[in-house]
Amino acid sequence: LLRARYRRVMRIAVHPRLQRGGLGRRMLEFLAQTAGGDLLATSYGATADLVRFWRACGFMPARLGLRRDAASGSHSLIMLRAISAAGQELQESAHARFHALLPLLLLSELDELESDIVSELLLNPSAGEPLSSTQQERLRRFVQHGLPPDTVVPELDAAVRHAAACGTLGKLPQQQRALLVELVLQRKRPQQVVRSVGLGGRSEMLSLLSRTIGDLLSASRG
Repeated sequence: LLRARYRRVMRIAVHPRLQRGGLGRRMLEFLAQTAGGDLLATSYGATADLVRFWRACGFMPARLGLRRDAASGSHSLIMLRAISAAGQELQESAHARFHALLPLLLLSELDELESDIVSELLLNPSAGEPLSSTQQERLRRFVQHGLPPDTVVPELDAAVRHAAACGTLGKLPQQQRALLVELVLQRKRPQQVVRSVGLGGRSEMLSLLSRTIGDLLSASRG
């Protein structure tokens, strides 16, 4: 990456009366066509909306800061867009490493990262490995027969990661999305998840988890 030629987008702005008309994307597209070099790069305080905007402009996540900025309260995110063949190889390498590390970081330094940002960062349709028939069967038994969640931890993890990669996780209602991210991906204690997600207790949490996993299984069949 150090040998690549970068052009960094420091700031982009559109007058409020002209926003939502695609001008920002057109400016970035013009820059990509005329800047030269290997990569366009940008860095900003991550929010779900901003990740969505930059991804729509062809940028992919490459690195997320582990600590929140003292001023903004957000994690700094670096995103890259290839503008040459060499840049494409570097972007794909950085993005693959980012996706390999993120699930591990969600268990440690990023265990407080907001669920809507998590779902945007894990979006990666080309890597959405489908669940095996065995995994689906164990999850169906969990949903239909009330198996304890700790007996299907690998299956739950695989199901939520697949849903995130395919974009299904981000389409869930906020409460269900937060439940899956905090309980399954960040492995928070059930009592903490109950309070954070706004549920009445463990029984309600397990009921919502079962219903949500059932929804994901139905969506994968569809």
